[in-house]
Amino acid sequence: MIPPNAMKFDVASPLQSLVGRAAGEFAAATLIIVVGSSFSDADAYISRMISRAMLDIQKTRMIITDPDYRIAGRLRRKFSVLSPDFKANERILRLHGDCSETLPTFLSAYQQVH
Repeated sequence: MIPPNAMKFDVASPLQSLVGRAAGEFAAATLIIVVGSSFSDADAYISRMISRAMLDIQKTRMIITDPDYRIAGRLRRKFSVLSPDFKANERILRLHGDCSETLPTFLSAYQQVH
């Protein structure tokens, strides 16, 4: 767990190599699962990596599970503005409920379909 903090690279420089690896993983992902992130300004580097993956790879989907239900809607609007043909309602989904309960059920069903 890394709290949102714009100065995290000054405090924890080993994170820089992790960010490089994460960018590659996001670029290759067909499913990005986000748990408990508000996509705050302090985490702009993660937001940019996810945005790039979502816009560059048309098959990538994102599942968001967060107590704040507005995050998924905000991201849908953002991506729709950035790319008018972005199918936001199909590609950005929100799971409602405790992620320890909803994610295992969702992932099990997702694996059966894919």
